[in-house]
Amino acid sequence: GTAEPRSNLPYRLTEFIGRESEIEAVRDLVTTRRLVTMTGSGGIGKTSLAIRTATELLTDFPDGVWLVELASLTDHVQVPGVIASTIGIEVTPGRSIVDALIRGLDGQRVLLIFDNCEHLIDGVARQADALLRGTGSVRILTTSREPLRIDGEATYRVPSLDVPAHDATPDQIAASEGVSLFMDRAALTHAQFRLEGNEQPVVDICRHLDGIPLAIELAAARLDAFTVAQIAEGLVDRFR
Repeated sequence: GTAEPRSNLPYRLTEFIGRESEIEAVRDLVTTRRLVTMTGSGGIGKTSLAIRTATELLTDFPDGVWLVELASLTDHVQVPGVIASTIGIEVTPGRSIVDALIRGLDGQRVLLIFDNCEHLIDGVARQADALLRGTGSVRILTTSREPLRIDGEATYRVPSLDVPAHDATPDQIAASEGVSLFMDRAALTHAQFRLEGNEQPVVDICRHLDGIPLAIELAAARLDAFTVAQIAEGLVDRFR
């Protein structure tokens, strides 16, 4: 049989809600461009969208799909070493790590995901540029609050989840991405919670939180201590 795709992508423990058109857009970019940066504010879901999209691209990259997590790094000089250790490329002391990466990756159909680049933007930009120039087929997908601003970069701004319009029907409310996410996460905290009879406060919560996934997840988690009406009122008070 075929070998397992080589990858370190994590399994999701919670359901991934909506985002079909976004997954398709990022997929199309990654298959046509060598460097794609997904931008957007904190909590908008860049990382989970990158992982979800990359999972669908595993068969396109037989030599590996690697998630390189940069959030915990404090200095851009650490970037090449973390890339090498993530992929499993041997680094010789005293030799350039970037050269080792280029030698190890040249000719390989590999997708590298550089996650959370904003605090190391210059270091990541330098590494990405060197890898793209030094290899023929490596592709890079990055998540960052701002673009890397190097040659050949395509940027994709991750939008908020859609939230119901003011005149939405109950079916449209239930189908909206923001409400779907709230309900999915609410079930983890409060198994008996139903949308029926709670439409208005749920819609208010999703609207007040601008469809930002992380904020909606955090609000749903508070159903262990508050009613949905209390959560909605608390958001209105805070915004006022």
